[in-house]
Amino acid sequence: MKMTSSGLCAVLPALLAIASPSAQAVIATTVSGVYDEAVVRGNAVDASFANAPTAVSGTGPAATLLNVTTFSANVSIAFAAGRGGVINFDDVTGTLTSQTQIDATYGSGSILGIDNEGGGNTYAVDMGATAAIAATPISGDIYLRAGNPVLNFHFSSPLEAVGFTVLGRNTARDAGVTITYNDGTTAIYGNYNVGASGNTSSPFEFSDTSANDTFFGFQAPAGLLISKFAITSGGNNPTFDDLGFILPIPEPSAALLSALGALGLVARRRR
Repeated sequence: MKMTSSGLCAVLPALLAIASPSAQAVIATTVSGVYDEAVVRGNAVDASFANAPTAVSGTGPAATLLNVTTFSANVSIAFAAGRGGVINFDDVTGTLTSQTQIDATYGSGSILGIDNEGGGNTYAVDMGATAAIAATPISGDIYLRAGNPVLNFHFSSPLEAVGFTVLGRNTARDAGVTITYNDGTTAIYGNYNVGASGNTSSPFEFSDTSANDTFFGFQAPAGLLISKFAITSGGNNPTFDDLGFILPIPEPSAALLSALGALGLVARRRR
């Protein structure tokens, strides 16, 4: 059957939609170098998981747990070196729901992709202006809201360290974390109680937001990197603000090592 040009024009948009199903499912954002902008927002991280961790199991070694002070300093250095940053979602416009990927631009234009590995869980970015959420961001007015009690964060490039804050909401949350390393082994941390925020009306009410925004920070053991983590939160969907990441220092490429070796050989011959 021969298709006319008008018929092709009618069908082409549908074909393009099929060919790129995730085109409308990506949260595009940029990073900053500051974690926990308490001066800007007025709300701050209240507790660090590292100070009272739950039991760890799994098939791999435990990660090094970082508190918010240590991670903030480390991610600031990584941001300045172009190998990390803080995703605070504050440059995302509009309310986005049912997204399956986050693309964070860092350094001189590099992108760290974060996806849900095709699972049923999704990401939502909004200002949560309902009493049902009652969470206050630790930076700006926008945060990441999970569309499911289990949420995966799979990184396009394995990380040296990752940190994130689970915001207190009007009811307490459980947060269990599974870290997966680049060799496939895991470190599994039992449920940690992220207490209620104390808010009784809408988000961004500062009358009582001084409790239970909890920071989780993980640094990979020597010789390993973090390829993904998952949050399991019982029947309560967790809400996040500020997700920071640190990439490893790049190893010299084979070509560079070869070139350096050749230069060394030339220098030795000249002597």
